[in-house]
Amino acid sequence: MNPFAFIVGNPRSGTTLLRHILDSHSQIAFLLESPWFMNWFEKRMGVDSEGYVTPELVSLLLPNRRLFRDVDLGIRAPELAEMIGSGRLPWAKFISILCDRYGQARGKPLVGNKTPSFVRRIQAMHKLWPEAKFIHIIRDGRDVLLSAREKWKDKTTAPQFSTWHEDEVTTLALWWEWNVRLGREAGSLLDSNQYCEIRYEALVAEPEKECARLCEFLDVPFEQGMLRHEDNFRVRHRRDGGVINARVALPITPGLRNWRTDLTADELERFEATAEGCWMNSAIHAAWGNCVRRVLNELPESAGCFRRARYPRIGKALPVPGSLQLKQLRVTATQCNQMFVSTLLLNHALT
Repeated sequence: MNPFAFIVGNPRSGTTLLRHILDSHSQIAFLLESPWFMNWFEKRMGVDSEGYVTPELVSLLLPNRRLFRDVDLGIRAPELAEMIGSGRLPWAKFISILCDRYGQARGKPLVGNKTPSFVRRIQAMHKLWPEAKFIHIIRDGRDVLLSAREKWKDKTTAPQFSTWHEDEVTTLALWWEWNVRLGREAGSLLDSNQYCEIRYEALVAEPEKECARLCEFLDVPFEQGMLRHEDNFRVRHRRDGGVINARVALPITPGLRNWRTDLTADELERFEATAEGCWMNSAIHAAWGNCVRRVLNELPESAGCFRRARYPRIGKALPVPGSLQLKQLRVTATQCNQMFVSTLLLNHALT
């Protein structure tokens, strides 16, 4: 049943590249980002309280061509109204029908969707499409920072958090850790044949190996054409004439970002102190956690330095540091780093 798979992950983590690679498979078609799949369902836009689509959906969907940006399925208002019929069509089934039509238009039986923000909705989506598989791509958050910084450069409306312009490093570290953690927590509740994690760094370093592993997970044969995904790049232009996702037109290329050379020592310290739970291995993470708890016990005011900031796109809350507490957070991070190094040296001496 379609959608048969979803690509999820923190934005700027390679979700678009992965979509393009999988879309190059002869049996697989991946939709462009479609956040309305879940946004409208959660907000009950075009869907009633019982989860059935309503006639309102016709006027919402067609004018904006939300699903059909790259392929015209030929669905017009009368057909869509007939499809909705008596109003007893479940939302999940409606999306499945549209995905099937997309697959027919592309000549491919399997249709998936790539929407990064769905990383926070895996459990809700699993209830709607219980047979769907989830591919969670994870990129080193320090390179995500570099990518987001370039993407949002000189764009005052791009950042969604109130503290971005005060401390983009700490803010983005919290955002990245939040997305990765929620995705992993939800994925841990699914069977291994329904949730798969892939590291961006592994994908670009050993694309054939990782693509073969993904194909095994998706129950399709590996195809060499996936490694030449740039051959299938379809140019789309922004309003200013620039090419959308121009980097995806390149062959699979490692090393496009390098936090080792492009982040300052202060930025690196702040990012790692904030997002320590995701980038360290479990053993080091445990030791680090002990250091953090000790510092917070000594500085109880820092334990309460987070306030709730609205995240407009999803109506959820994300903990980000308040503007008056960023300096305190940096002091805490420095103390944690110093204590952590001392702990590692002591453990090494005892062993």
